[in-house]
Amino acid sequence: WWSLGDHERAIRELDAALPLAKSLRIRQDEVATTLNNRGLVERDMGQPEKALKTLGEALTIDRAIRSRWAIAYDLRNIAQTFVRMGDAKKALPLLDEAIVIVAATGNRINHAKLLLAKGEAELQLGNAEGARTAFVQAEALARDMGLRDSLWRALHGQARLDIAAGKQAEARARLERAVDAIEEMRAELKVDQLK
Repeated sequence: WWSLGDHERAIRELDAALPLAKSLRIRQDEVATTLNNRGLVERDMGQPEKALKTLGEALTIDRAIRSRWAIAYDLRNIAQTFVRMGDAKKALPLLDEAIVIVAATGNRINHAKLLLAKGEAELQLGNAEGARTAFVQAEALARDMGLRDSLWRALHGQARLDIAAGKQAEARARLERAVDAIEEMRAELKVDQLK
């Protein structure tokens, strides 16, 4: 329901699933995943403080069960919430911790997404050099893995830096490549209504 834009229904469904998951004594990582999803919906609903609390509960579970991939995912979601709140300073240490984890575990997809988030945090803090480094690294990973959804974001981030530096031609070239990546994704959709 969340991906369809029905946040209220998504919250109701997740609220119904959580007590059931706890009562059935299912794996704790499933409980953490449910909490994480609820936190993301809360964030999208404009309730960042509530989202931070819920995402923090997921992180506590994942740390307790030592699920490294999930810890990195939780840290990214918490950091992105701080960035959306305008508090990138709190986001950076979380992103750096998560980047170390994904580098050690080989989770390259989350690594690319973490670098994109780090680029956005650095950009918010006015650190153009740090932002560019993160976006360039994210672009390289995205290209290596064919992740067009991460590729266009990395190019868009670099283009915003180019615009700020007065490099209009470089910005335009990057934006054109970003649009190409988006168009390639759109062309692969099989459902006409989504195109």
